[in-house]
Amino acid sequence: VYKRQVHGNRMVDVAVTNTKLRRRAEGIVADLVGCDGERAAALLDEADQEVKTAVLMGLEDIDAMAARQRLDTAGGYLRQALD
Repeated sequence: VYKRQVHGNRMVDVAVTNTKLRRRAEGIVADLVGCDGERAAALLDEADQEVKTAVLMGLEDIDAMAARQRLDTAGGYLRQALD
């Protein structure tokens, strides 16, 4: 597992391809952002199912485009995008 795929002990590079993985992604976003499941689901929807993008949006209060730009600048590393 690559470092850019995890944040803390959470896998943040999850491909949301089915209902089970969607629930898992919602749980990861809710845990890392500190929000409820409804907010996590909304963030994932806005982020086109991209967990790292959704987490960054929730923590930094930015839109998906800005989150993707920060992740791109950070080489895909969530931790660096948060600094």
